[in-house]
Amino acid sequence: MDTHYKWLGFLMAAVMLGGCASTRTPDEVFLDGGLTGWIEVEDLHVRRADSGLLEVQLSGRNRLDSVILMNYQFDWLDEEGRQVQTGMSRKMPVSAEGLRHFTISGVAPREEVTDFRLYIEERTR
Repeated sequence: MDTHYKWLGFLMAAVMLGGCASTRTPDEVFLDGGLTGWIEVEDLHVRRADSGLLEVQLSGRNRLDSVILMNYQFDWLDEEGRQVQTGMSRKMPVSAEGLRHFTISGVAPREEVTDFRLYIEERTR
């Protein structure tokens, strides 16, 4: 009987650790402090399209039962880590319905872009 409780304890610890690992925000994504804990980044997909441009899609979830209004902005970087200047790097509005999933997508402006930073901040009503 003691062995069963030991295995149950290991199983519960593994589930808890697995749950914690899945809520980690990717290094390329920067959440405003007010959103931490309320917005969960579930997936971040990055690929080079046939056009040669970098495509990014973030899937997230609002953990609150009310709407969260946000702004997001992509900073596109070249292979040396320098920002690629573009008129498209501006704050864009997005909202996340209560307890629902949302998506943020972006396409790099030029083929020389190899990396990015995505900034997400809370927007006042």
